[in-house]
Amino acid sequence: MNEVQSGYFSHDSSTKQLFSESFDLKPFLFRHQLHTHKLLSVPALGQLAKKMAREEKPRGFFRLSNESRGLEWGSPEFRKALDEAFGEIETSQMRLKLSSIQSESEYAEVLANCSYELSDLTSVDLSRAYRDPKATIFISSPNEITPYHVDEEANFLLQIYGTKIIHIFDGNDRELLEWRELEEYYRCGNIRLREDFQSRGVCFDLEPGIGIHNPVNFPHWVQNGPGVSVSLSLGYTRAKNPVDVLQVNHYLRKVGFAPTPPGKIKSLDGAKRAIARGARSIKKVLRHG
Repeated sequence: MNEVQSGYFSHDSSTKQLFSESFDLKPFLFRHQLHTHKLLSVPALGQLAKKMAREEKPRGFFRLSNESRGLEWGSPEFRKALDEAFGEIETSQMRLKLSSIQSESEYAEVLANCSYELSDLTSVDLSRAYRDPKATIFISSPNEITPYHVDEEANFLLQIYGTKIIHIFDGNDRELLEWRELEEYYRCGNIRLREDFQSRGVCFDLEPGIGIHNPVNFPHWVQNGPGVSVSLSLGYTRAKNPVDVLQVNHYLRKVGFAPTPPGKIKSLDGAKRAIARGARSIKKVLRHG
Protein backbone atom coordinates (compact mmCIF):
# COMPACT_ATOMS: atom_id res chain seq x y z
CA MET A 1 0.00 0.00 0.00
CA ASN A 2 1.36 3.42 -0.89
CA GLU A 3 2.66 5.70 1.85
CA VAL A 4 -0.04 8.14 2.96
CA GLN A 5 0.82 11.62 4.13
CA SER A 6 -0.89 12.87 7.28
CA GLY A 7 -4.24 14.47 6.51
CA TYR A 8 -7.21 13.84 8.81
CA PHE A 9 -5.29 11.40 11.04
CA SER A 10 -1.79 11.00 12.39
CA HIS A 11 0.31 8.39 10.57
CA ASP A 12 3.19 8.06 13.03
CA SER A 13 4.40 4.56 13.84
CA SER A 14 2.64 4.24 17.22
CA THR A 15 -0.71 5.30 15.75
CA LYS A 16 -0.35 2.88 12.84
CA GLN A 17 0.50 0.09 15.28
CA LEU A 18 -2.60 0.87 17.35
CA PHE A 19 -4.89 0.82 14.31
CA SER A 20 -3.36 -2.26 12.69
CA GLU A 21 -3.36 -4.32 15.90
CA SER A 22 -6.83 -3.32 17.13
CA PHE A 23 -9.03 -2.59 14.09
CA ASP A 24 -12.28 -4.57 14.23
CA LEU A 25 -10.97 -6.47 17.24
CA LYS A 26 -11.29 -4.06 20.17
CA PRO A 27 -12.29 -0.43 20.82
CA PHE A 28 -9.67 2.29 20.95
CA LEU A 29 -9.42 6.09 21.03
CA PHE A 30 -7.52 8.13 18.46
CA ARG A 31 -7.00 11.73 17.38
CA HIS A 32 -8.30 13.33 14.21
CA GLN A 33 -8.48 16.74 12.51
CA LEU A 34 -11.98 16.56 11.05
CA HIS A 35 -13.39 18.85 13.73
CA THR A 36 -11.59 21.68 11.91
CA HIS A 37 -13.01 20.81 8.47
CA LYS A 38 -15.15 23.62 7.07
CA LEU A 39 -17.74 21.14 5.72
CA LEU A 40 -18.33 19.89 9.26
CA SER A 41 -18.86 23.27 10.89
CA VAL A 42 -22.34 23.90 12.32
CA PRO A 43 -23.22 26.46 9.60
CA ALA A 44 -22.11 24.06 6.83
CA LEU A 45 -24.07 21.20 8.37
CA GLY A 46 -27.07 23.51 8.59
CA GLN A 47 -26.85 24.07 4.84
CA LEU A 48 -26.45 20.33 4.26
CA ALA A 49 -29.51 19.63 6.42
CA LYS A 50 -31.56 22.20 4.48
CA LYS A 51 -30.58 20.57 1.19
CA MET A 52 -31.35 17.04 2.39
CA ALA A 53 -34.61 18.23 3.96
CA ARG A 54 -35.94 19.21 0.52
CA GLU A 55 -35.96 15.56 -0.57
CA GLU A 56 -39.21 13.63 -0.33
CA LYS A 57 -37.58 10.40 0.86
CA PRO A 58 -36.34 10.58 4.48
CA ARG A 59 -32.59 10.95 4.78
CA GLY A 60 -32.38 10.21 8.49
CA PHE A 61 -34.57 11.50 11.30
CA PHE A 62 -35.33 14.79 13.03
CA ARG A 63 -36.84 15.48 16.43
CA LEU A 64 -37.34 18.80 18.21
CA SER A 65 -38.51 17.88 21.71
CA ASN A 66 -41.92 16.42 20.81
CA GLU A 67 -43.00 19.23 18.51
CA SER A 68 -41.64 17.83 15.23
CA ARG A 69 -43.18 14.39 15.60
CA GLY A 70 -45.56 13.72 12.78
CA LEU A 71 -43.94 16.18 10.38
CA GLU A 72 -43.42 14.65 6.98
CA TRP A 73 -39.82 14.73 5.77
CA GLY A 74 -39.53 17.24 2.92
CA SER A 75 -42.73 19.13 3.74
CA PRO A 76 -42.64 22.94 4.13
CA GLU A 77 -43.46 22.56 7.84
CA PHE A 78 -40.60 20.10 8.27
CA ARG A 79 -38.10 22.36 6.54
CA LYS A 80 -39.24 25.38 8.59
CA ALA A 81 -38.87 23.49 11.89
CA LEU A 82 -35.42 22.25 10.91
CA ASP A 83 -34.26 25.71 9.86
CA GLU A 84 -35.46 27.24 13.13
CA ALA A 85 -33.76 24.49 15.14
CA PHE A 86 -30.40 25.27 13.56
CA GLY A 87 -30.94 28.96 14.20
CA GLU A 88 -31.18 28.27 17.93
CA ILE A 89 -29.06 25.14 18.06
CA GLU A 90 -27.82 25.59 21.64
CA THR A 91 -31.34 25.68 23.10
CA SER A 92 -33.60 23.96 20.56
CA GLN A 93 -33.27 20.42 21.96
CA MET A 94 -32.71 19.08 18.46
CA ARG A 95 -32.05 15.44 17.60
CA LEU A 96 -30.95 15.01 14.00
CA LYS A 97 -29.45 12.17 12.00
CA LEU A 98 -28.30 12.82 8.43
CA SER A 99 -27.71 9.47 6.73
CA SER A 100 -25.33 8.69 3.86
CA ILE A 101 -24.11 12.24 3.48
CA GLN A 102 -21.56 10.91 0.96
CA SER A 103 -24.38 11.18 -1.59
CA GLU A 104 -23.34 14.85 -1.73
CA SER A 105 -20.16 15.14 -3.81
CA GLU A 106 -18.14 17.27 -1.39
CA TYR A 107 -18.84 14.87 1.47
CA ALA A 108 -18.13 11.89 -0.78
CA GLU A 109 -14.61 13.28 -1.16
CA VAL A 110 -14.23 13.53 2.62
CA LEU A 111 -15.31 9.90 3.03
CA ALA A 112 -13.03 8.72 0.22
CA ASN A 113 -10.04 10.49 1.76
CA CYS A 114 -10.84 9.08 5.19
CA SER A 115 -11.18 5.57 3.78
CA TYR A 116 -7.82 5.87 2.03
CA GLU A 117 -6.10 7.01 5.20
CA LEU A 118 -7.83 4.41 7.35
CA SER A 119 -6.80 1.67 4.93
CA ASP A 120 -3.20 2.74 5.41
CA LEU A 121 -3.52 2.97 9.20
CA THR A 122 -5.23 -0.41 9.61
CA SER A 123 -3.17 -2.19 6.93
CA VAL A 124 -6.52 -3.37 5.56
CA ASP A 125 -7.76 -2.43 2.08
CA LEU A 126 -11.21 -1.26 3.13
CA SER A 127 -12.38 -1.14 -0.49
CA ARG A 128 -11.86 -4.92 -0.73
CA ALA A 129 -12.36 -6.41 2.71
CA TYR A 130 -15.28 -4.11 3.56
CA ARG A 131 -18.10 -2.60 1.50
CA ASP A 132 -20.74 0.12 1.54
CA PRO A 133 -18.78 2.84 3.36
CA LYS A 134 -21.21 5.31 4.89
CA ALA A 135 -20.81 8.71 6.49
CA THR A 136 -23.50 9.81 8.96
CA ILE A 137 -23.91 13.00 10.97
CA PHE A 138 -25.48 12.98 14.44
CA ILE A 139 -26.52 16.26 16.06
CA SER A 140 -27.93 15.70 19.51
CA SER A 141 -29.33 17.75 22.33
CA PRO A 142 -27.68 18.04 25.78
CA ASN A 143 -27.72 14.96 28.03
CA GLU A 144 -29.50 12.82 25.45
CA ILE A 145 -29.00 9.06 25.80
CA THR A 146 -28.71 6.74 22.81
CA PRO A 147 -29.94 3.35 24.05
CA TYR A 148 -27.91 0.14 24.19
CA HIS A 149 -27.59 -1.31 20.70
CA VAL A 150 -25.29 -3.13 18.27
CA ASP A 151 -24.00 -2.08 14.83
CA GLU A 152 -23.12 -4.41 11.98
CA GLU A 153 -20.45 -2.00 10.70
CA ALA A 154 -16.89 -1.50 11.88
CA ASN A 155 -17.35 2.07 13.03
CA PHE A 156 -15.23 5.16 13.58
CA LEU A 157 -17.13 7.79 15.58
CA LEU A 158 -15.43 11.18 15.34
CA GLN A 159 -16.42 13.93 17.75
CA ILE A 160 -16.77 17.27 15.97
CA TYR A 161 -18.48 19.56 18.49
CA GLY A 162 -19.42 19.16 22.14
CA THR A 163 -18.79 16.10 24.28
CA LYS A 164 -20.23 12.66 24.92
CA ILE A 165 -19.42 9.44 26.75
CA ILE A 166 -19.70 6.12 24.96
CA HIS A 167 -20.03 2.89 26.96
CA ILE A 168 -18.75 -0.13 25.00
CA PHE A 169 -19.08 -3.79 25.90
CA ASP A 170 -17.06 -6.76 24.69
CA GLY A 171 -18.80 -8.27 21.68
CA ASN A 172 -16.99 -11.56 22.32
CA ASP A 173 -18.42 -11.96 25.83
CA ARG A 174 -21.03 -14.68 25.26
CA GLU A 175 -22.34 -14.39 28.80
CA LEU A 176 -23.12 -10.74 28.12
CA LEU A 177 -24.32 -11.27 24.54
CA GLU A 178 -25.39 -14.78 23.57
CA TRP A 179 -25.50 -15.78 19.90
CA ARG A 180 -29.24 -16.31 20.29
CA GLU A 181 -29.69 -12.71 21.44
CA LEU A 182 -27.61 -11.37 18.55
CA GLU A 183 -29.59 -13.44 16.04
CA GLU A 184 -32.84 -12.09 17.47
CA TYR A 185 -31.52 -8.53 17.44
CA TYR A 186 -30.88 -8.63 13.69
CA ARG A 187 -34.39 -10.00 13.17
CA CYS A 188 -36.39 -7.48 15.20
CA GLY A 189 -33.96 -4.90 16.63
CA ASN A 190 -34.55 -5.66 20.31
CA ILE A 191 -31.67 -6.11 22.73
CA ARG A 192 -31.36 -5.53 26.48
CA LEU A 193 -28.44 -4.94 28.81
CA ARG A 194 -28.95 -6.76 32.08
CA GLU A 195 -28.48 -4.56 35.14
CA ASP A 196 -25.81 -6.86 36.61
CA PHE A 197 -23.72 -6.53 33.43
CA GLN A 198 -23.58 -2.70 33.46
CA SER A 199 -20.14 -2.76 35.10
CA ARG A 200 -18.64 -4.72 32.20
CA GLY A 201 -18.73 -1.71 29.92
CA VAL A 202 -15.71 0.52 29.33
CA CYS A 203 -16.33 4.29 29.24
CA PHE A 204 -14.65 6.49 26.63
CA ASP A 205 -14.82 10.29 26.78
CA LEU A 206 -15.13 12.06 23.44
CA GLU A 207 -14.40 15.72 22.72
CA PRO A 208 -13.66 17.59 19.50
CA GLY A 209 -10.63 16.01 17.82
CA ILE A 210 -11.08 12.64 19.55
CA GLY A 211 -12.57 9.57 17.89
CA ILE A 212 -13.44 6.05 18.99
CA HIS A 213 -13.29 2.86 16.95
CA ASN A 214 -15.98 0.29 17.70
CA PRO A 215 -15.75 -3.18 16.11
CA VAL A 216 -18.62 -5.07 14.49
CA ASN A 217 -21.22 -6.36 16.98
CA PHE A 218 -19.75 -4.68 20.07
CA PRO A 219 -22.75 -3.45 22.14
CA HIS A 220 -22.73 0.16 23.29
CA TRP A 221 -24.79 3.06 24.55
CA VAL A 222 -24.06 6.79 24.47
CA GLN A 223 -24.66 9.73 26.80
CA ASN A 224 -24.24 13.31 25.57
CA GLY A 225 -22.55 15.99 27.60
CA PRO A 226 -24.21 19.21 28.84
CA GLY A 227 -24.15 20.91 25.44
CA VAL A 228 -25.06 20.19 21.83
CA SER A 229 -23.04 17.33 20.34
CA VAL A 230 -22.05 16.86 16.70
CA SER A 231 -20.45 13.57 15.64
CA LEU A 232 -19.41 12.07 12.32
CA SER A 233 -19.79 8.31 11.98
CA LEU A 234 -17.83 6.36 9.36
CA GLY A 235 -19.15 2.82 8.96
CA TYR A 236 -17.73 -0.12 7.00
CA THR A 237 -19.60 -3.40 6.48
CA ARG A 238 -17.53 -6.56 6.21
CA ALA A 239 -17.60 -8.02 2.70
CA LYS A 240 -18.24 -11.37 4.39
CA ASN A 241 -20.99 -10.01 6.58
CA PRO A 242 -21.63 -12.06 9.76
CA VAL A 243 -25.17 -10.64 9.92
CA ASP A 244 -26.18 -12.82 6.96
CA VAL A 245 -25.00 -15.87 8.92
CA LEU A 246 -26.78 -14.73 12.08
CA GLN A 247 -30.06 -14.24 10.22
CA VAL A 248 -29.94 -17.74 8.75
CA ASN A 249 -28.96 -19.14 12.17
CA HIS A 250 -32.04 -17.52 13.68
CA TYR A 251 -34.32 -19.63 11.46
CA LEU A 252 -32.23 -22.77 11.99
CA ARG A 253 -32.60 -22.32 15.74
CA LYS A 254 -36.37 -21.83 15.34
CA VAL A 255 -36.71 -25.29 13.76
CA GLY A 256 -34.67 -27.02 16.44
CA PHE A 257 -31.06 -26.86 15.26
CA ALA A 258 -28.09 -25.60 17.29
CA PRO A 259 -26.44 -23.55 14.51
CA THR A 260 -22.70 -23.00 14.19
CA PRO A 261 -21.81 -19.36 15.02
CA PRO A 262 -20.24 -17.16 12.34
CA GLY A 263 -16.48 -17.40 11.98
CA LYS A 264 -16.18 -21.06 12.99
CA ILE A 265 -16.43 -22.82 9.61
CA LYS A 266 -15.76 -20.62 6.58
CA SER A 267 -17.43 -22.92 4.04
CA LEU A 268 -20.57 -23.11 6.17
CA ASP A 269 -20.62 -19.33 6.55
CA GLY A 270 -20.35 -18.99 2.77
CA ALA A 271 -23.33 -21.31 2.24
CA LYS A 272 -25.42 -19.35 4.75
CA ARG A 273 -24.54 -16.03 3.14
CA ALA A 274 -25.63 -17.45 -0.21
CA ILE A 275 -28.95 -18.49 1.34
CA ALA A 276 -29.42 -15.00 2.80
CA ARG A 277 -28.67 -13.36 -0.55
CA GLY A 278 -31.09 -15.71 -2.29
CA ALA A 279 -33.84 -14.92 0.20
CA ARG A 280 -33.36 -11.20 -0.34
CA SER A 281 -33.52 -11.66 -4.12
CA ILE A 282 -36.77 -13.62 -3.84
CA LYS A 283 -38.30 -10.92 -1.61
CA LYS A 284 -37.27 -8.27 -4.12
CA VAL A 285 -38.90 -10.17 -7.00
CA LEU A 286 -42.10 -10.70 -5.01
CA ARG A 287 -42.21 -7.01 -4.02
CA HIS A 288 -41.99 -5.89 -7.62
CA GLY A 289 -43.69 -8.91 -9.09
